[in-house]
This record gives sequence, C-alpha cells and structure tokens, in this order.
Amino acid sequence: MEDSLITNCSLFLSLIYPPSPPRFPIIGHMHLLAKYERPWDGFDAIRKQYGNVVSLQLGSKKCVLVSSMSAIKEVLITRADAFANRPHFDRYLLIFGGDRENSMALCDWSELHRFRRTLAQNAILPRYGSDLFKHLESCIHTEFSEFIVNIVNEGEKVLPKLDLLAACYNIFISYLCSQRFDVNDSEFRRQVYGFDFVFWDINQCYAIDFIPTLEKIGIARSYLKLLGETCDSLRNYIEDKIVKPRLELRASNEEHEDENAEDFLDVILQHHFENPISFNWQVCMFELGDLLGGNSAVGNMMMRLLGHLAVNPKCQAAVLNEARSVLARDSTAKFIMLKHRVKMPYTEAAFLETLRIASSPIVPHIATEDTVLQDFDIDKDTMIMFNSYHLNTSSQFWEDPKEFNPNRFLVAEQENSDSESAYRLNKPDYFFPFSFGKRACLGYKMVSTITFMGVTNLVLNFEISANQLNQSKIEEQLASKGCLALHCDDCFELILTPRV
Repeated sequence: MEDSLITNCSLFLSLIYPPSPPRFPIIGHMHLLAKYERPWDGFDAIRKQYGNVVSLQLGSKKCVLVSSMSAIKEVLITRADAFANRPHFDRYLLIFGGDRENSMALCDWSELHRFRRTLAQNAILPRYGSDLFKHLESCIHTEFSEFIVNIVNEGEKVLPKLDLLAACYNIFISYLCSQRFDVNDSEFRRQVYGFDFVFWDINQCYAIDFIPTLEKIGIARSYLKLLGETCDSLRNYIEDKIVKPRLELRASNEEHEDENAEDFLDVILQHHFENPISFNWQVCMFELGDLLGGNSAVGNMMMRLLGHLAVNPKCQAAVLNEARSVLARDSTAKFIMLKHRVKMPYTEAAFLETLRIASSPIVPHIATEDTVLQDFDIDKDTMIMFNSYHLNTSSQFWEDPKEFNPNRFLVAEQENSDSESAYRLNKPDYFFPFSFGKRACLGYKMVSTITFMGVTNLVLNFEISANQLNQSKIEEQLASKGCLALHCDDCFELILTPRV
C-alpha cells in the first residue's frame, strides 16, 4: 500500500499543467476580462503575458486557452478524438428542448452524432455539378431574382436585415423541404426574427454560463424565459407548417414512400420511420430545425459583406466590375451563377476578408479524457478555447488588420496562366474561419454559396450605400469583435438604389 501511495503521489507531482495567472475564488480569472469591451482582447492580453497555452478558471469551468497554430491543430486534427466533445451551458438546455445532445454543433461526439452529421453533409455539402448542387443554385436564383425585381419596382429601398434574412430562410426551406413562404407574412417574419435572436444568443457568452448560481438566484430570468419560448415557437412552426403537410402527403399517397427521396425532409422522415428508436422523432425534428436555422448565419454574413461594400465604394466597384466582366464574356447570362464563381477571385476575397474581420470564434471543445497538449497535461472535461481572434486580427499576421482590404487574399497570376483574371486567391494556413477537423462547421458551403450569389447579383443591380448618420453605425458594428452575429434589434440598414 505504501508503494502504491508513493507511486500515485509521484504521478501527481509529475503532472505539468499550462501556466496560469493568479485567480480569485468563485470567479476565477473572469476579472481579467471584465475591463475589456471585447473579451477576446482580454484573452489576447493573457496570451501575451503567459504564452500560447494558458490554464484559466472561468467561474466553475476549467479552461485552457490556446493561441498558436500548432496548439490549435493539435486539438482539432492531431488529437481530435481526445478533444471531441462540447461544453455544457445551462442556456443550451432552453435552446435544444432540455437536452444539449439534440444540437448538431453543440452536442458531444457519439455514433448518433456521426450518423446525423453524415445525413447533413449529404444535403448541405452537395458535390459540384450534381443534381443537388443544381437544385441549390436554382433555389438561390429563384429567391434573389424575385428579391431584386421587387426592389427595382420600388425604385429605391432601405434594406433592413430582416428582409435579407427572410430571403435566406426561404432558400433553406425551398432547398431542404421544397416549400416557400410569403416573405411578407407576419408569422413567417416572426420566425425569421426568432432564428436571428437565437443565433445572436448562441454567439454570446454570459456570466451565467460560467457561474450557474447566478441563474438560480434569478439573474436574467425574463431573458431566459423569452429564449426558451422563442425556441419552442420555432420548433412548433416547423412541425406545423413544414413537416405536417409532408406527413399528410405521405399518408395520402402510399407509393410516395417507395419513391426516391426528393429532398432532405423526405430523407430524414424515411430514416425516422425505418429506425424509430435510434433515430426518434425528437432527433429527426431537431436535425431539421438545426439546418434550417443556418439561414441566420447566411443572412448575417451577407449583411456584413454588403455593409463593408457600402462604406468602401472602391471595393464595391471592384466587385461590380468583376461581375460585369464575367457576364460580358458569357453573353447568354444575365444573372451571376455558381459557374462564374471561379472567375471572380476579388469577390471571393471580399467574402474571406469579411470573415476575417468578424473573427467569429471557433466553438470550444472539451477533453474526452486525461490527455496532453503541447507537452502540458490536460484533465478530462477541460474546456479548450481557441484564440482565433488573435490569428485573425493581429498585426503579426496582417498588415493594417483593422482595414477592410480584400487584396490581402489575392496574389498576381503568372503571365503564362490560362486564368481569365489577373489574380488568384491565396488563403494563408493560419486563417480557418470555419474551423477544420472532424468537427468543422457543416454549413460553410451553404454560407459561402448563398452569400456569393446573393451579394454579387445585388451589387450588379444596385448601388449599396448608407446615409451619413448610418455610416458610422455600420463602421462601429462591423469592427472586429469576435462575433459573426449582428444584433437582431439594432442592426444597421442599407440603401439599395437601382443602377442605371
């Protein structure tokens, strides 16, 4: 027994944890972030003093902040299995029906999640040129064609974010569920707003996440009640307005079940009926809701890019000239389609630059076991936080990082190149806005595809601008804050004026 005790003590003493700042009881290191408007500035100050791998105690959560590419890649790729889970915040229970495992992005890794992820990948990562890819392109074309015609008929329009979000939600519904709603319907718009409210919430970190006692004593009670009610409303709408009609169709047509699946809704319903236990109704509905909710990420991304172009007219002119040049070489086309994308590197660079400045953080990971990271010991259940904000906004990696400059993602083509453009994209290894590895963002292709077609055709048809009072608001809201979401109740507006 004495030998065993000595051995255990020796093992304990041999553990080497990452360096850590002095901390207070209960709040841990949260005081180090309190003086910063953007918490990521606080994390970067900690990095500068303590290094690229730092132990932090944030309330009740034991965390490790990683800031170097080598450490981030070790978590996401080299040792991905050892860091495959997600953090638990009580707030997520309200969003996902009392069980975080209902979420696609915020659940722990499991065989069920692997299966759900495969289903989702087949739908939202269509292979270029496939029938599914063409269907997605058609849905985007249909929605934005009508969007553009309606604005042209008005002569000039003030564009609030909700209008853009409504178009994006219709694209998702038509692509995944073969339905489309009236964008002016009041209940539809309430659902669009609800998704945006939830998207904003998920992009935030609150003190109650790290100190759950605050919630138990009533802090933010009314807000959390609203959050839960909003999520319930979104699920009810999807079941009543989208899923129920499909179930009625299946019931009225026995041959329907034997036909090839027509869309994602058919696919997951068929999986549910064939596997009612392993893929139960709740799992089925939450997967559908999760994917439909991706419309908010697209709408916010589009609003950000259009905002940058509004306050950077030279950049807008470059996108416009690129689009016009492409259409001039394709005499049969009047609308920018996905086939034109490879010929528009500047537009792609503007998209990447928007992501860089937004610098939305990678979702934290959780250690699934006692393990090591950069030769430091990491305990099971430790939360790993990624300082991608540092990689995206530091002058160490970017010249004039606060400036919107798509050219930073372009390099000149060689003189003997067959390319129709003088430039090609050049994305550095330290820029990975959608993460990478086994838990990389599933929705990145939907975000980039819809944003590309939507923004290019809006710029082609309208001058994007802002009045003098709104311009400062745009610049303030688009500054790097480590968040893709724009506030659902206080987002800037843009002016769309038809081009002559």
